[in-house]
Amino acid sequence: MDESTFSLCEAVADLAWNMGTVRDEAYPEDSRAAIQAIIQWAEDFEAMNKGREWDGEYMEEIDAYFVKRFVEQYEKHPFKED
Repeated sequence: MDESTFSLCEAVADLAWNMGTVRDEAYPEDSRAAIQAIIQWAEDFEAMNKGREWDGEYMEEIDAYFVKRFVEQYEKHPFKED
């Protein structure tokens, strides 16, 4: 597997992990649409960070990116009550 494919798959997995920890009241009703969103978010995250050398901050950044995109798309916080 080439590096860019692996990196994209890693981002999808990390974002999907975050989606799995969303509080019940905020979880999207349409799980297929949520999967599509995760894949798009991963593609966008990878495009924004293309060629970047991570120095230990990857998890913090992708977690923050997940929250940002979740709030934009679903208009509620994934982990905190509104």
